[in-house]
Amino acid sequence: MRSVKFAACVAALSLGLGMTIVSANAQQVADVQSCLSVASQVKTALNSNTQSANYDAAKKERTFGLEYCNNGFYATGISHYDRALQLLGVAQNADAAATH
Repeated sequence: MRSVKFAACVAALSLGLGMTIVSANAQQVADVQSCLSVASQVKTALNSNTQSANYDAAKKERTFGLEYCNNGFYATGISHYDRALQLLGVAQNADAAATH
C-alpha cells in the first residue's frame, strides 16, 4: 500500500514538472513576429552604425537571420539577428527578447 502511494506521488510530481517545462517553453517559442521585430532592430542598428568595425560581419549575420526566418527556422534566425546586434554593440529591446 505504501509503495502505491509513493508511486502515485512520484507520478503526480512528474506530471506537474512536465507541465511546468512545457509552459515555460511555450513562452519562449520563436515565431515570425519575433523575427520581424528583431529584424527591424537590426536594420535600425545597421543604419545607425555604418562606421562600425563589425558592420560587414553584422550585415552577414542579418542575411543569415533573414534566410533562416524566411525558411521557418525562427529561433536560429533570431540567434543570427542577436549576433548582429552584439557585433554592433546594440542591446536588444525587451519586447522582442520576451518572445524567444
